[in-house]
Amino acid sequence: MMIYAENDPGIREIGPVTGEMKTSDVLDRYPVAMEIFTEHGMLCMDCVCSEEETVAESCQVHCMDADAVIDLINRKIRESADNN
Repeated sequence: MMIYAENDPGIREIGPVTGEMKTSDVLDRYPVAMEIFTEHGMLCMDCVCSEEETVAESCQVHCMDADAVIDLINRKIRESADNN
């Protein structure tokens, strides 16, 4: 299955979100990730730290399991791609 960035479907295949990615980059590239962050009380889209923190660091600050959050984000991306 090919998954494409939401803002330019069909142009490039994308890989999964990883803990090393900047939180702001994930939110910019995959807007559906915002739903996962907010469901877990992580208001990253309004936080200046998201520009510098990785997803793993953001999860650590919020005492969240980074692997679990990343898995949920990647599932959401796949579901969104499947629905388009």
